[in-house]
Amino acid sequence: MEVYREGRVAIANAMGTGVADDKVIYAYVPEMIRYYLGEDPILPNVDTYMCWDRQQQDHVL
Repeated sequence: MEVYREGRVAIANAMGTGVADDKVIYAYVPEMIRYYLGEDPILPNVDTYMCWDRQQQDHVL
């Protein structure tokens, strides 16, 4: 932030951008589509692992 305040760098995105964009939400997108739209997803989902789940954590590690 110091170099930004000094005008030595430019910032393309506002500070804090992405804070509420938690990537783990990708794991729930197919379920949300089924729940809210009553349809199956037509595009494959990005593999997203929730590392608080021991089995998924073991896979990632």
